[in-house]
Amino acid sequence: MRHLLIIILTLISIMIHGQNRHLTIGCNDNGINIGNSKKSNGLRLNLWDRNIDTINGFSISGLSKSAKTNGISLGLIANFDSTINGISIGGLTGGSKKINGLAIAGLGMGGGTINGLGIAGLGVAGDTLNGLFCSLFGCYYWNADPISRINGVTFGILTGSVAREFSGLSVGVLFNDYSNQKGVAIAVYNKTSELHGFQFGLLNYAGNNKKLFRWLPLINFNLRKKACR
Repeated sequence: MRHLLIIILTLISIMIHGQNRHLTIGCNDNGINIGNSKKSNGLRLNLWDRNIDTINGFSISGLSKSAKTNGISLGLIANFDSTINGISIGGLTGGSKKINGLAIAGLGMGGGTINGLGIAGLGVAGDTLNGLFCSLFGCYYWNADPISRINGVTFGILTGSVAREFSGLSVGVLFNDYSNQKGVAIAVYNKTSELHGFQFGLLNYAGNNKKLFRWLPLINFNLRKKACR
């Protein structure tokens, strides 16, 4: 029991104290890495990431923060890996420059570009979202600006989505707001300056329709390639 306690305390000390101190069960960072290993191929366990380069495999950390992860990255508190190819999970939140695959966060998930599936408790944000995204408040702002482009499907359990460019299907209870919409938007209130598709809701606004048809209840649409002024 005493030896086991010494081992546990040693491992905790390795994971707490910084700058790439780690224990490898394997060879040349291949196998099981415990601590702040700069590179890892296999299973990696750490408390708080600092100056991490590339992780290939399965990583579990309190705060996950690597330059690149290929595989599964679990940040028990948060996940801030820069580039993720695979699965990104943030217990509370997450934010990356680029995510290719599955992104999950308890509260909010953000990314410069997210390609794949994004699920968050409160909201999903990013500069460019490509794929399927679902959260309580839909897809909103990224760094205080509207999302630049959404391509795919968004579900907002309460609200909807806000973006400059949207292509696909957007479903939200309260509203959807786009500068340019191509596809279908469903909510109580739908608004777009440039509509190329359909809006379904109690009130719908399409800025490029003729004046008489800009504000319509239940359904609004524009299938023309050029705007009508």
